[in-house]
Amino acid sequence: MHKTQLAIAAFCLFLCFGTSQAEPERYEANVPKPTFSEVSYGPHRRNVLDFWKAKSDEPTPLVLIIHGGGWQGGSKERANLFVDVQTLLNAGISVAATNYRLMSHAQNVTPPIKAPMHDSARALQFLRSKAADWNIDIARVGLAGASAGGCTSLWLAYHDDLADPESEDPVARQSSKPQHVAVRGAQTTLDPEQMEKWTPNSLYGGHAFGKKDFATFLAERESILPWISEYSPYALVGKDAPPVVIFYDSPPAMGKEQEDPTHTANFGVGLQQRCRELGVECVVVYPGAPASYTGFTTKHSTEYLIGKLASPKKSASTQDGDYPLSLADIRAREPLIFGDRESQTYYLYAQGGNRALNDEADLGVEVYCSRDLVRWSEPKPVFERPKQGFWGKPAIWAPDVHKLDGVYYMFASFNGRGGRGMQILRAEKPDGPFVVNGEHANTPPEQRALDGTPWIDTDGTHWMVYCHEWSQIKDGGVLALRMSKDWSRPIDEPLTLFHASQAPWVHPYPRSDTYVTDGTFLHRMKNGTLVMIWSSFVSAKGKKGYAIGQAVSESGTVVGPWRHAETPLFGGQGEDGGHAMLLRDFAGNLLLVFHQPNIDPEDLKPERPQILRLEEAGNTLMMDGRWAPQTN
Repeated sequence: MHKTQLAIAAFCLFLCFGTSQAEPERYEANVPKPTFSEVSYGPHRRNVLDFWKAKSDEPTPLVLIIHGGGWQGGSKERANLFVDVQTLLNAGISVAATNYRLMSHAQNVTPPIKAPMHDSARALQFLRSKAADWNIDIARVGLAGASAGGCTSLWLAYHDDLADPESEDPVARQSSKPQHVAVRGAQTTLDPEQMEKWTPNSLYGGHAFGKKDFATFLAERESILPWISEYSPYALVGKDAPPVVIFYDSPPAMGKEQEDPTHTANFGVGLQQRCRELGVECVVVYPGAPASYTGFTTKHSTEYLIGKLASPKKSASTQDGDYPLSLADIRAREPLIFGDRESQTYYLYAQGGNRALNDEADLGVEVYCSRDLVRWSEPKPVFERPKQGFWGKPAIWAPDVHKLDGVYYMFASFNGRGGRGMQILRAEKPDGPFVVNGEHANTPPEQRALDGTPWIDTDGTHWMVYCHEWSQIKDGGVLALRMSKDWSRPIDEPLTLFHASQAPWVHPYPRSDTYVTDGTFLHRMKNGTLVMIWSSFVSAKGKKGYAIGQAVSESGTVVGPWRHAETPLFGGQGEDGGHAMLLRDFAGNLLLVFHQPNIDPEDLKPERPQILRLEEAGNTLMMDGRWAPQTN
């Protein structure tokens, strides 16, 4: 065997099985001393990480290193095998390296792979929670590692975000998604059938699910398919996946036995084919592709991450040309803000006619972007109404955007069909473009319907909750419509949840016999209570004004029955604001977003988005009296 082959073989054994843990591992001499060492991010003794802080006046990108070792050995002190720490620091990128529980620590964890993967997610979330203290830009995070560490990195890239915005734990509220991944020798699938097809002499992976060998792994595959779907990167990759690059030490040969089946480039090629089908960036590098690449060194992954992460990025909190607007500069009725945790960007959607001071104009939907809810970009178009073959007519209003099953859906109201109706739009990115989802309007043609919002009940039922307009039935209603899983069509008749006059705080408007329902939005509280906010009119200080109420589902599901609060959540003192939605900011604060004022007798178009802070108190929402967010 040639010396090069011996070196590769030795390195692969090192990646898979590590070294003896009798003596603690130490960093190589070329790795600088960490700024902080052995920082605990969880309860287990292996839940520790080291952190190197780059020198910068601005928040810095971060690279998190997840070591290899087959989830059976290894340690964070192997950092120099994956990236050049000093070179990253010189480029203004902070670095962290983490340990995690190994398989030997996961006897009571099912499946065992959950321990190292979820520990790594927790480490990333912990680092993001230290952003202010450690000067980290949480929107520029890359992962590096090899073998099992590479597999875990890909799992984090492709798995749904594990952030829990409702959690009382500030770490759990943080995103677990990286923006870029650069790994070496990574396993891209944990499906034994797929592994055997790509590489017939596959041996690896059964231990991830508690199987003693590959033969048992393959024979018992059917019984663990749910686990494979949850932990195999290939099974999780979707159209919103971040870019990845994977380095291998030898070229692929799909369907043929490999000298090192555990780290074969067949893994990379198989994943790359799937990513190409989805339009997702996945670069696989091996000798001969490109021709200039003859073997991995830490220079390759380091340069890739610097190129992706270190490009100058202006802070949205500064009043520069990228974010010239404040909320006071933005006219928006029914303002809807979506917080995209992966990019750490807020998106404020409004119909184009708002800005043009002509709410009936055919100007589609626009979006404003922000990193901090204080400074906002100029708007860009995200939806243009089809001029042919589409039922909806101007105007468009209340564009309510949610990310559901990896797809961005906009629930928008249109004129048309002799009245008004709901149409669901979809996009692959939060900044569009959005297109019509389905062939027909989503609400019955005989109804004047508006202000739809989605909800998925605990049993998986997909609902669109919307308003049946007062102008048609006098006593406006709130209805629920069961929807198909892809949100393209209704699958049942609408169910009436309540009428406006049932709420004690509501007063008739605009006539003495009509009651308005507007702007529904649902929220599951930390104690499990399902609450709905919605808008109507009150009589306060001798005049009518717009207000926001709340109702609680006594069953905890959309079907109710719904019990209304005696007084409005907001507007009971004549503040005249409403059509609200709820938002968890990236710090975990619960915010109320709405427009104010609503009534405009002089036609001055004064409506502006407003943001207030809320708190959950028992089974109700309460204002805490402070505007949010606080500016620096």
